[in-house]
Amino acid sequence: MKLDMKGSLKRNRAIWIFAGAALVVAILVGTFASPFASKSPDGLDHTAEAKGFAKKEAKDAWSYAPMKEYAYPGIKSKGVSTGLSGLIGVLITLAVAAVVGLLLYGLGRIWKKKDDESSGIPLSET
Repeated sequence: MKLDMKGSLKRNRAIWIFAGAALVVAILVGTFASPFASKSPDGLDHTAEAKGFAKKEAKDAWSYAPMKEYAYPGIKSKGVSTGLSGLIGVLITLAVAAVVGLLLYGLGRIWKKKDDESSGIPLSET
């Protein structure tokens, strides 16, 4: 079973345009909007403060985090540091999604091949 990449790209052009545009928007929002995020604590932090167990958190657990509090080490400007952290977060999320997608795509092809072989249909007719 041969995969026709050019034909596939032509048939799915609108999907690729949409995916590219969505990626650009995600990168722009992650980079340029993240410095303007609320400075108020999020829901988990607010609840921990309200219930009185915020001071009991394990601070050592986060001491090795690469970007604590959305700050990139070595950059003094808080806005640039937060924007860079947002960009890195978008790229990491994209990489994880791509790996999962490729794994599922590969598994789907393997399962389809096994189904075709077990049904007795020659692969050239599918």
